[in-house]
Formats: sequence, structure tokens, C-alpha cells
Amino acid sequence: DIDQDEQAYHDAGSADPAFFNLERHGGIEGHAQDLLEILQSFGVTHCSLVGHSLGGLIGIFAAIARPAMFERLILLGTSARYLDAPGYKGGLTAAVFEMMLEATAANFHGWAMSYAPTATRRPLEDPECQTFLHSLLRIQPDIMLAMAPAIFLGDYREQVKRCKTPSIILQTE
Repeated sequence: DIDQDEQAYHDAGSADPAFFNLERHGGIEGHAQDLLEILQSFGVTHCSLVGHSLGGLIGIFAAIARPAMFERLILLGTSARYLDAPGYKGGLTAAVFEMMLEATAANFHGWAMSYAPTATRRPLEDPECQTFLHSLLRIQPDIMLAMAPAIFLGDYREQVKRCKTPSIILQTE
């Protein structure tokens, strides 16, 4: 028997992939627009946002577009750039990204099984690793491959500078 919170967690990954549009969702802006439309549909006019990783970046873009809507942003593991650059450590080299993309395209399930323990720094059988693994496996591989360049090759440092919403940023070690 799944309790209400657990059911909501499982439902979050059940978005209809038919709504994915590469032209709209090939960049962060389309996802930010989706977020703003969802908030509007629920009548939200003012809120705080907690965003993890890409969700935090989407929140930043939404706050730039509608600053009065967001009181604060709480960003967990959000990065303006994931690739290393001269004078900047994003945590990922271009070579590692290319290998990750190739592995994802060749065997998405196998990639997720190997990436989850690396990303969580926990053994595969650990509950936290399993939770992350299941979140990865809910993503359709073609959508993951379509979104990866916008996420991992993007450099959003200039956009982040434009965000004036008070923010708390928490990063992992």
C-alpha cells in the first residue's frame, strides 16, 4: 500500500511524453514557460521555489521572466554550467560528456545502473541510490538524449547573473 506522498512521487514521473516538443523543450526557456503556465493554472501569484539540479535552473529562468512571482529560490545542486572551462570547474569534461552520451544512446538502462551509484556515491542496493536510479529510469531515453545538450553543454552564467530573486544555493561536496 503506497501512502499519499509516495504516490505523488511516483505520479511525478508519469508525465505524458506526447507533451514533449523538442522545439519548445530543447532549451531551458520552454521548461520555464511550462512552470509559469502550471503556476498560473493553479492561481499561484507568489511563491517560493525549491529546485534540484535542472529544476533549479528552470526556476531561475522563470524568476527572471516573472520576478514578482517568486519570493525566494532554494536551489539544490543547480549549476549554471556543467562543463569545465578555463578558470571554471563545472565538474564534467567534454570527453566525459561525450562518453556519457554514447553510453546513454547505446544502453540507457545500463548507463543508468552505472551512473546512479556514481552520482549518489552509494552502492547500487542502497535505498537512496535506488530512488535516484528509479527517477532516471522514468525518463524516456530519446527525451534524455534530446535534452542532454541543453543541460550539459549550456553555459547559463550570464542568465544567472540576471536573476535578482533572493536565493539559497546548496551544493554537494
